[in-house]
Amino acid sequence: MNITQLKLILKQPLPIILGKVKTVLIEKVEGYYWDKKYTNNEFRSVNAKVKVQSNLVNVDEVDVSSIDKNVAEYLTNMFLAHRFDLLGSGWVKNSYHSEGLGLESFQFPNRIKDLVIDDKGAWLDKIVASAHLEKSKEIWSIIKATNKNYEPIDWQKDFKSGFRFDAKIAYNRQRGLITSEGIDLKVPWELSRLQHLPQLAIFSKVLPSRKEEIILEYKNQMLDFIMTNPPGMGVNWNCTMDVGIRAANISLAHDWFVQLDDINVLDSSFKSLVVDYLYTHGKHIVNNFEYKEGLTSNHYLGNVSGLSFVSTYLYENEELDEWLLLSLQELRSELPKQFFNDGGNFEGSTSYHRLSGEMFLYSTAILNQISEKRAQNLKCIKTKKGLKQPHLLSDVNSFNFDGNVFDDAYYELLAKSTELTLAYRKFNGNITQIGDNDNGRFFRFSPCGSFLDLEEVFKKYQNLKSNSDYKEDSFWDENSINHDTYLSALSGFVTNSYLVEYTAKYTVEKSIINQLIKAEIKNTELVNKDFEKEIPVLKFSKEEVFSFGDDQQSLHQNINLSYFPDFGMITFRSDSLYLNVAFGNNKKSHHSWGHQHNDKLSVEINVNGKDIVFDPGTYIYTPLPSRRNEFRITKNHNHIDTGEEQNNFTSGRRGLFNLMKDTSAEVLVLNSTCVVLSTTYRDVHKNRKIDIQDRSIVITDSCNKEFTQNFNTSLLSNGYGKFVNL
Repeated sequence: MNITQLKLILKQPLPIILGKVKTVLIEKVEGYYWDKKYTNNEFRSVNAKVKVQSNLVNVDEVDVSSIDKNVAEYLTNMFLAHRFDLLGSGWVKNSYHSEGLGLESFQFPNRIKDLVIDDKGAWLDKIVASAHLEKSKEIWSIIKATNKNYEPIDWQKDFKSGFRFDAKIAYNRQRGLITSEGIDLKVPWELSRLQHLPQLAIFSKVLPSRKEEIILEYKNQMLDFIMTNPPGMGVNWNCTMDVGIRAANISLAHDWFVQLDDINVLDSSFKSLVVDYLYTHGKHIVNNFEYKEGLTSNHYLGNVSGLSFVSTYLYENEELDEWLLLSLQELRSELPKQFFNDGGNFEGSTSYHRLSGEMFLYSTAILNQISEKRAQNLKCIKTKKGLKQPHLLSDVNSFNFDGNVFDDAYYELLAKSTELTLAYRKFNGNITQIGDNDNGRFFRFSPCGSFLDLEEVFKKYQNLKSNSDYKEDSFWDENSINHDTYLSALSGFVTNSYLVEYTAKYTVEKSIINQLIKAEIKNTELVNKDFEKEIPVLKFSKEEVFSFGDDQQSLHQNINLSYFPDFGMITFRSDSLYLNVAFGNNKKSHHSWGHQHNDKLSVEINVNGKDIVFDPGTYIYTPLPSRRNEFRITKNHNHIDTGEEQNNFTSGRRGLFNLMKDTSAEVLVLNSTCVVLSTTYRDVHKNRKIDIQDRSIVITDSCNKEFTQNFNTSLLSNGYGKFVNL
């Protein structure tokens, strides 16, 4: 902790300071306790003795008709070859012998590239701690008996930079291994979510001739992961959110593959091992909740969402019933905290809006699968109190187990996220990137992207380097800034007719939600009213005109606006125009503003499907701090720049996810063709007027200081780790 951080803490009220001290002490004691338990093998085999709910989601009712067979074939081949394209890596093989291609100037040598992977498992001595070695070797023998040519995946590697974390060290010591820039924890975390496994189950329906091959690969990859990721050991247990996401994906993948396995590839011992492993995920989550002084985020939501899948899928255990009731309680409590009344997410990011929306939606849906017998068991659970948060407070009778588990107000608020998602969607299907984008998803069912030829892909992306590992003629380029799969999932319980086009494009998501939520909710469209307030006169003024020529269709043709005062966004949309303005500064947003950017009053314009000016996106987080700041600072967004940051941020790691909340913003004038906004930070006062004329857009800015008008057309990241050449 540096002096600046200490001063910030000491400025807070005494109860908050004492709360922080208590939390730190509890974490230190518990961290030591759990570290000892994990290292001493107490969690390697818990012998859960629990049952599995059959058909968590009926795979026969999952509609795969929208999935292109060519895409399914391509991705299946990649996953079976242990090649992954995550966070801008490109399709690269991840094995113990593979070298990282490097992240910009950072490339770490593979120190175990000469590892000899023998049949008896002696190589595992270098990979897992001695306390777990016997079990890992036993699992390796099962893999070899199943497929003697199976090549294990290096789950501990940041396969972009080449840096390896260490499964011999407990989860809470992994960050200490990072001693240099260029290392990204998120790469192994992203792979460890195992989101490709439910997708492989879906592909086995699209490619029935390959079903047995895919099921066998699922079995071996699952065994591989369990073998080299003992509970609590290594980097992939470091972030509880990722543990929760993985738990949900294992639950669903295992459920589906067991249903699909009609020749007993997945024998009883394998099933017991997976169930046991899932149970340890639940134990890890409840012992490592990302819950701080009552302040929660998408991370805590990921914890609760993962727990909801584990505790729904597994049963016949009082502890699981407690987890299930806690999941119900916390989802109901968190939804109105994390989503505003206008349907926007409190992280202040359109991409985190989707991530959090998916977690709420799928977890809510799965919790509707509670049986009558299970509901009776829940009524026997007593509330618990203690030092550690969260704990059980809810009266189980406040949940409805005869219909939809939650009340109408809950579902109506969840449905409101539909309107914001539609509003930030441009004509070309891409979104406006407001705030951070880390490609975060809860599930990845339907592939969303396009094929590029190799010459085109290396020309398009600065972050990709040509190498001999690319053997295909084409490259599947996932599009993380298209949220149509989320709209399809929402259409599973939102009845609005305008969602039909998304359902047709992505049938999987709707068919899953349709199975789980028993009733549909009518989402009420937001009603916008014109208003006008006094506009302060400021000393300096400039104007920028975007003209589109005499042959341009009128920008007023069928124009309408969407206004989200809580999230802080306005969108104008006509037959040819998409114009978005961001001004999010809600004091009820996440306390750190950690996923927001200095983009207040920033505009994005798209005409006839072509981007005129656009948000730069995010690119990267902690591995390259200077790049992180480059993509979130004031001057690289489409608004006024006086040479000062709208919201200051501190130096060091903390500053990468913390803004000082210096900025306030207000909408002064709003009607169907004009908006005037003002913003203030410290001694800077600015106004921005956007006037949509018949064939032009006039942006008039004023300020009490000299300024420049910035309109970005040269800096773009269209997904985490991706850097586009423009």
